[in-house]
Amino acid sequence: MAESPVRRSGNLPAEPTSFVGRRAEVRAVRDLLRSSRLVTLTGVGGVGKTRLAMQAASGLRERFPDGVWQVPLSGLRDPVLLAHTVASTLEVNERIARPPLELLAGHLAGRHLLLILDTCEHLLAGCAELAGELLIQCRHLSVLATSRIPLGVQGERVYAVMPLPLPGDVGPRDRAKAPAPAHGSVTGVDAVALFVDRAAEAVPGLVLDPGDLDTVARLCTLLDGLPLAIELAAARLRHLSPKEIEAALDDRFGLLTADYTPLPRHQTMRSAIGWSHELCEPLERLLWARLSVLVGDYSLDLAREVCGAAPLSPARVAELMPRLVEQSVVQREGAGFRMLDTIREYGLERLRDLGEENVVRRRHRDACLRLARRAEAEWSGPDQLGWTGRVIAEFANLRVALDHCLEMRSAKALELSAALWPLWSACGFHREGRYYLGRALEQGIGSGPELAKALWVSTWVDVEHYEAEVAAARLDLARRAAVASGDGTALAYVGHMAGLTAFVQGDDATAVELLADTLASHRPALEAAGPGPLLTMAQLGVSLARLGRADAVRTLRECVRQCRRRGELWARSIAHYGLALDAWRRGDVADADAHNRESLRIKRRFGDVAGAALGIELRAWCAAASGRGEVAARLLGGVDRLCLTTGMRIDRVPFWAAGHRECERTARGLLGDEGFDAAFRQGRDLELDETYGYALGERLGTRPRARRPGPRETS
Repeated sequence: MAESPVRRSGNLPAEPTSFVGRRAEVRAVRDLLRSSRLVTLTGVGGVGKTRLAMQAASGLRERFPDGVWQVPLSGLRDPVLLAHTVASTLEVNERIARPPLELLAGHLAGRHLLLILDTCEHLLAGCAELAGELLIQCRHLSVLATSRIPLGVQGERVYAVMPLPLPGDVGPRDRAKAPAPAHGSVTGVDAVALFVDRAAEAVPGLVLDPGDLDTVARLCTLLDGLPLAIELAAARLRHLSPKEIEAALDDRFGLLTADYTPLPRHQTMRSAIGWSHELCEPLERLLWARLSVLVGDYSLDLAREVCGAAPLSPARVAELMPRLVEQSVVQREGAGFRMLDTIREYGLERLRDLGEENVVRRRHRDACLRLARRAEAEWSGPDQLGWTGRVIAEFANLRVALDHCLEMRSAKALELSAALWPLWSACGFHREGRYYLGRALEQGIGSGPELAKALWVSTWVDVEHYEAEVAAARLDLARRAAVASGDGTALAYVGHMAGLTAFVQGDDATAVELLADTLASHRPALEAAGPGPLLTMAQLGVSLARLGRADAVRTLRECVRQCRRRGELWARSIAHYGLALDAWRRGDVADADAHNRESLRIKRRFGDVAGAALGIELRAWCAAASGRGEVAARLLGGVDRLCLTTGMRIDRVPFWAAGHRECERTARGLLGDEGFDAAFRQGRDLELDETYGYALGERLGTRPRARRPGPRETS
């Protein structure tokens, strides 16, 4: 008997550094989450809200069997995408047919889950509405938010995150007069312990003598116990002694506190960052400012392109990045880099002071456009998965570039959103694609080939959700734009999309005619841009197989052969699906199963949502025909969940609707109604990757969960 689904523990990342102190605060936050379903951690930037939230949440996994999930929001600017961003983080596949908030509520209903909304202050109204609605509709959900300002939702418990405890009881205006504490009394104080821990990371083997520890205690007091300020100061031990750091900071802060007014903590933080900024070399400061336009985790290549203009060069950027890492201005994140929000905000202010913000944002936009163009051009080549991973990893910055284009009403919004079609169509980013393409087209700012391409790419996104009427209307606009511009490439892809539209309408004969004509008449244009002729050939083969045509196998095998030679995977997955369909129609269940498994293995690597529904459905048909009713029922449940959450209505296509009904009838006959319904419900509890794995014969819960790379930011 197949195993039951297991629940996952969420997505909390491994922390890059050790967590020091705050035991009482961690207990307090956990206690609040036991008595309240909405807890918001507030405090100034750099006080450690995110780290405290992560630490408190990490000990609550047993209380939340459906997971503890962090949703980083600092890189998001448009509240329209807020609910979708949460859904994407939870790996709830995008929903077109109903609003994302409704989708989320449906997904979370009945689940015991902790949702961490991290960095809410710039999306306060949207976060408040989202949290409030979800808590009303999902009675087992809890929300932990971090924000500089409370959300203001009924029932919210606010926990003010204070700086780390300091030696003694010294107020800001008494700093200069504070007596030196006994070193034996300071080593167990959280602020000092944090400095010592980070000092050991900055200078391996460093030994602080009693006098140094006394200086560190005064330093931590001078810095108001703010963790980020302490970490920045500790990083300076590579070049300065504790006493030199204290003297420099004391002089700086003395200017700000000459009238003995208490120094607000946000000013302390800014001053500490400012001091770190002053200690940087001029080119390091310039790089810091330019890096501030980048969000999330980003590659060194992107940093070089965006920041490498005179007096910096791309090579100089690469040389300076490790120095900013050493100074805790930039943090390493895997193979890439990221910057904490508070430090990035300071850098953005300096960029504005330099008068470079618009110029650097344009460089950022153009770098993202070059990345998208190159990924599109090389998509059908041997490094298809490599480009997929790179584009997904840079998606936070691609989204910023798209937002900038739309804000500036630039026609580049059309070009960028269209060039990202592999992300929208092959990798499951359907809602983002529909959103950005729709906004770009609504602005009416483009014409000619750019407009024609955006229209046929938008048609493609509609087709993949089986919205035939919407796709047909968009296709008509794309055809007119292609004819008006005289763009042969656009006309070729309009032909391809016309075949796809007929395909989802269930008119396979017309689909074959259109796709065959496109392949015969427009092959050079298909090669010029976009998905290429291999995808047209694969789709033609699938349509032939659905008609039971004798030439289906020849077409599909030729497609597989060419894909292997070229290193193309995605079109090959479609061709294998077509071969599986053909074998199914001939009654060869074993051959159908073999080809379909190969198709699913490939599609899973891309995160292909639209392709998953078709392949997993066919896998259920094979299981039922082989007498494995429980497997079939679970897979049908997985497909039902997938279609419910994506809005894909494959039941509208007669071929699939008939096969689905027959599969269910067979499985019910094998299991009985009660057994079928129980297995079906288990399948509906599976997420996409789990359903993929189950369809491929994996034991549930034994394979590490695949995750799309995404931004992780802290405040």
